[in-house]
Amino acid sequence: MRSLTFSRCRSRYAISGERTREEFYERLHPFAVPFMALFERDRLPARSTLSRFLAALSEEPVEALRTLFLDDLLARPLTPDKQAGGLVDRTGDTWTVFDIDGTREAARQRALPQTDELPPAFRQLDDVCAPGYRGRKRGEVVRTRTTVSQAHSYSWLGSFGNRGNGRYREELRKGLAAIGRYLAAYHLDASRTLRHRSMGNMAMGPCSLTSLGSRLSPAARTIAFLITR
Repeated sequence: MRSLTFSRCRSRYAISGERTREEFYERLHPFAVPFMALFERDRLPARSTLSRFLAALSEEPVEALRTLFLDDLLARPLTPDKQAGGLVDRTGDTWTVFDIDGTREAARQRALPQTDELPPAFRQLDDVCAPGYRGRKRGEVVRTRTTVSQAHSYSWLGSFGNRGNGRYREELRKGLAAIGRYLAAYHLDASRTLRHRSMGNMAMGPCSLTSLGSRLSPAARTIAFLITR
């Protein structure tokens, strides 16, 4: 039950638009009691407790939770008739467009004090950030995030984050897998699917997609072919 409470707080923080959990908790504090009453709880978990819970999470429960969220999205569409939208070209053909966007966030790192009187110093961001391409952003380490959404309905299909420049091949496979599940749920033709790429953190071209072909499902290979045309 405690894990469920943490997951609910985490999901609300994700959609709140606040940059940090501290800012989220400060804004939520005046409404903490009625907010937690929605989930049959009497108080909001401490911010430090939530941080320790998130730090202890491994990749397996995160992937399981991501799968559950996508299952819920596909099982409960925005409209009863599952309106997915589409893009009609000049020849009258309808295409379904998906966005896979890569973003990055840079973090500053100050010099660590090192004296005999102090315990060994460490950086809290070492687990989530690493040196990488920063673009125009100031900082010493970065973290990248890849998001997948349906361009017409703005349905959020997935979000994948990694240290440094990320693992773009793995993130691309997961993104294409989410798109494939969406196409299957809405009975859409994969050959009439396009993906809009805006990946500032991913130096990716046709060759990298071709090398993934043997490890993708037939629907994902069709999508990858349309991307590289």
